[in-house]
Amino acid sequence: MRRAIIESLTYPRMMMISQMDSEDCPLRMYFDPTHPECRCCEQSQECRWLNSHDEFSVLAEQPIRHLHQAVLFCIDYVESQSSLRKHNFRRCPCESCVWLRDARYLSRQIEQEAALSAT
Repeated sequence: MRRAIIESLTYPRMMMISQMDSEDCPLRMYFDPTHPECRCCEQSQECRWLNSHDEFSVLAEQPIRHLHQAVLFCIDYVESQSSLRKHNFRRCPCESCVWLRDARYLSRQIEQEAALSAT
């Protein structure tokens, strides 16, 4: 399950990076919550997420609940990007909509597994 979760974060990570403007960033997309530019930046949420879940972080050691929160953030992000393009998430065959359907299914699996382990 952990591997599937980590692998699922690849697509939204690439999407965020491709849509962010690093040239205007004085910190070159390194999020610093104390820096005035980061506090008022339109991309602060994405930048914070990327810095917390980059390919070099130790995702394999994070608890499943933290990874699940990362997936949920990505679902919201990809969904908002797709809705701007007026996609029908249930039927659209584009990569974003397919990822959304798969990620929602994965999220339900994580929740079911958590419920089973809690009992």
